[in-house]
Amino acid sequence: TSAFEGGRYRIAAEKWQNAHRIAQDFDEGDPRLAGSLNNMAIAFRINNDFEQAGRCYRNALENWESAFYWIDRMRLTQRARSSLFHLRMESKHRKKYDNIARKNYKRLLSAGQAGTLNNLAELFQTSKRFKEAERYYHQALRKRADSMDEQESGVAIINMNLASLSDRFNKLPETALRAAQKSKD
Repeated sequence: TSAFEGGRYRIAAEKWQNAHRIAQDFDEGDPRLAGSLNNMAIAFRINNDFEQAGRCYRNALENWESAFYWIDRMRLTQRARSSLFHLRMESKHRKKYDNIARKNYKRLLSAGQAGTLNNLAELFQTSKRFKEAERYYHQALRKRADSMDEQESGVAIINMNLASLSDRFNKLPETALRAAQKSKD
């Protein structure tokens, strides 16, 4: 939210708690519930309740997984088109359009899941559980790079977090080295 980006963390935490109360009424597997749990975990971190934050992140990860099945079952409706030609093409090739939409939604789900993995890794890093943090950063990096693009800003953030973690170990993981090399080229 803009409150979080503006440094008003307590206000952001309150908004995320309200959003989570609403999200609990959504269907099981609805990706908005996973996003809400991720944000609730951030709210718990803001309030220094790291144990509860960890639980929320893990629940969010479970919800991201079930969201993939939810997308397979979701009812897609025809979208507004700029011309009658496009509208007719979509009607004629309805199944193909739906498959393309589902594929794109799943790609976004993977990116959201990677965000939660990254956030959980950050929690482990601040809790000085470095091995677990490294494992989750690597999972996040794989998911984010596979679902988006290696040049995407989320991938860069995860690489920076991995580099920050490795500074503590006085070593740089191979994935961060490759990403750093690519950005130089």
